[in-house]
Amino acid sequence: MANATGTSNPSVETATVDTATEASSTEVSSNSTQTTKTTSTESTSATSTTPSADSTTVNEAEAPAKEVASEHKLTLEDRFIEQTKQIAQLTLELEMTKKQAQQQLAEAKVNQSQQSLLTEVTRLFNAADFERSVTVSKTKTLQTLALIKSSVANQPEAVWAGVRQAVEEDEAAINASNDVDLDSTYKATQELEKLLKVAPFVSAENSSGTASNYEPEKVAVPDTEQGPDSTWLDKAVNQVQKLPAEAYNAIRSDLGGLVKVEKLSNPDTALLSIDDVNRQRMETALQLSIAQQALLKRDEGIWQEALAKVGRQLETYYNLNIESTQQAVALTKQLQSVSVKSTLPALSHTQRILEQVARELGK
Repeated sequence: MANATGTSNPSVETATVDTATEASSTEVSSNSTQTTKTTSTESTSATSTTPSADSTTVNEAEAPAKEVASEHKLTLEDRFIEQTKQIAQLTLELEMTKKQAQQQLAEAKVNQSQQSLLTEVTRLFNAADFERSVTVSKTKTLQTLALIKSSVANQPEAVWAGVRQAVEEDEAAINASNDVDLDSTYKATQELEKLLKVAPFVSAENSSGTASNYEPEKVAVPDTEQGPDSTWLDKAVNQVQKLPAEAYNAIRSDLGGLVKVEKLSNPDTALLSIDDVNRQRMETALQLSIAQQALLKRDEGIWQEALAKVGRQLETYYNLNIESTQQAVALTKQLQSVSVKSTLPALSHTQRILEQVARELGK
């Protein structure tokens, strides 16, 4: 048994050794495997650790660039926002400028229209003042003032309402005044001029200008009563005595239209030659022309003086027995009674308001 046991022990030991060896081998293998796994794990860890470090390095390197990009992005956005605001501001300013330009253009058009109207009204005012001061025609002055009122009738501005009121005040003043009608007075001087051209002188200028009203007494024809017992000789003598008287009466009736009998205040005027007569006619016409000029200039002194000379010419050289001369004398006296001195009031109200309008539109 001992042998058997002893014999068997080595086997057992061998088996044990083998088993231990296998176990050891297994353990070594396991350790090796474990070591391999550990190594593999470490290798894997190392491998995995290496990319992580690289990634961290890359991230750390990219961080400033991202910050720069982010800052750049913010800067661009800020600039865009700022530029957008500037564009909006410029657009608003452009719109405001456009509106201001349109408003200024409209105001300029209105002002230009008002200036044109003022120019037209001023022209009419000057025409009215000319009719008042130069021609001294009340009718034409009032007509021109009426044109001023019609020109500004549709204007809503207050200044033009003031113009209308001023014109009405001047119209009332003109209507209340009493002045000579220059047109009719000048026409009267033209009528006098026509009469002076046909009125005859008391001279040889026109011997047929005056028919004589002188009727010479008839010569009595002797008519001797002859009795029935008168002899033929007595009858013959009586017939011879009648012949001169009958002949004279017959000749007198034929020559009566050729005889001119006049009473002259200045007998020398009858002795004027044709040239003298023409000179006196020219002098009369000249004085009348001077009177007409004085009428237009409203010169009272020269007007009266020239008409007085015309009257003296008529009474001195013209035949006062003729109707045309008598009409000329009467018309001359009528004109002398007319005062040509202007009494129409000045258009002060209209003038003052137009000056005010000109100042306001000129601002």
